[in-house]
Amino acid sequence: MKRDMDTVRKIAISLAEKGSADLKDIDEDLLQYHLWIMKEAGLINNFIRFGPEGGSAINSVELTWAGNEFLEAARNDSIWNKAKSLVLDKTGAASFEIMKAVLIELALKAVK
Repeated sequence: MKRDMDTVRKIAISLAEKGSADLKDIDEDLLQYHLWIMKEAGLINNFIRFGPEGGSAINSVELTWAGNEFLEAARNDSIWNKAKSLVLDKTGAASFEIMKAVLIELALKAVK
């Protein structure tokens, strides 16, 4: 499978806004793959929570500090699209670290 930065962004937004990565428009295998690589990158963590009195376990996925930082840089649609366009035009691929750096640079320019 291939990493897709738009999918990473959709998952991060869903986790922040809905508290879950239950995205009906993303194929389940693609979603699971992206959750796995997002965990590997330190953007999310899995937590197992138990119900009252040791009830059934609930597997919860939440953004880490790094995941929240990425989301805040990527949340604005116009900045996201501009960063994605710049990175793809200049490098031909959307590397996470490069995307993150460009997003931060564009956000800094926006507040100056």
